[in-house]
Amino acid sequence: MAAVPTGNRVVVVAPPWSSPDRVIAIIADAGGTLVDGGRGDWLAVAEGSSPDFVNRLFAAGALLTLDGRLAATCFRGAST
Repeated sequence: MAAVPTGNRVVVVAPPWSSPDRVIAIIADAGGTLVDGGRGDWLAVAEGSSPDFVNRLFAAGALLTLDGRLAATCFRGAST
């Protein structure tokens, strides 16, 4: 399944009412690095080298994580 994160780069979905600071905090608390922001303040692409990075994102407050290969699809049309 392409949506299951398989690499170090993932799409992070925070609660939709989250501020940009919240999604950045989720990534930082999980030990990751922000790679790119998304169309919504609650979407971001992140990278982490820890083998349990995805689990750490969930523990930090992420609602969903997707494989980083889906980033282009998730963020298409972000620039207007």
